[in-house]
Amino acid sequence: MAFTTAANVPWTRIRALSFDIFGTLAASSPPPAPHPSAPIFPRTTSIVEEGKLTEKDVDEACKEYSGKIGTYPAFPDTVAAIQRLGKHYKLIPLTNVDNKSFAQTLSGPLKGCDFDAIYTAEDIGSYKPSLKNFHYLLDHLKQDFGIEKGDLCHVAQSLFHDHGPASEMQLMSVWVDRQGAMGGSVENAQERFGFQLRVTSLGELAEIVDAAFGKS
Repeated sequence: MAFTTAANVPWTRIRALSFDIFGTLAASSPPPAPHPSAPIFPRTTSIVEEGKLTEKDVDEACKEYSGKIGTYPAFPDTVAAIQRLGKHYKLIPLTNVDNKSFAQTLSGPLKGCDFDAIYTAEDIGSYKPSLKNFHYLLDHLKQDFGIEKGDLCHVAQSLFHDHGPASEMQLMSVWVDRQGAMGGSVENAQERFGFQLRVTSLGELAEIVDAAFGKS
């Protein structure tokens, strides 16, 4: 696969980064891994959108997911990378969870990560990949910080939930390819989902940004 280079992203002009959380900054399932037959929410949402699960299945999967969400560990590079990126940008999660669940994650696995605003599915009233979530993000960035769409880059793992709608909204985005986490087929990924850059960790992104700002 061919990808654009980091030099093609205007790092010193960007004012904010928005983030998906589970699958990008933190794992999308708790340790130890559940039994293979157990429903896991990120996989379940995709199946629901295809009409293959009942309402009861969805309710059970959501309860399983939200009840353990505070135990889902951050990836090893996350906290340090967020702290580095926060020196250059406003940082805003755009997450498919409720406020209570995110608060548990922020005080646990993501302790040490400081965010400038947090936009949750509970506040928005819908779940990604709905474009409503991204309209909410852009509207509130402008209202809260005076940041326009062209000053934002969205950072996420999930091609389906994040990069698809980001491309529709003509947002710059960075794919954090967590190598096997949720997100759909990676075949012709850049052509299909329109992201500007692929990295394999948040630490790699922080290195790129620091270099762009002239830091070693």
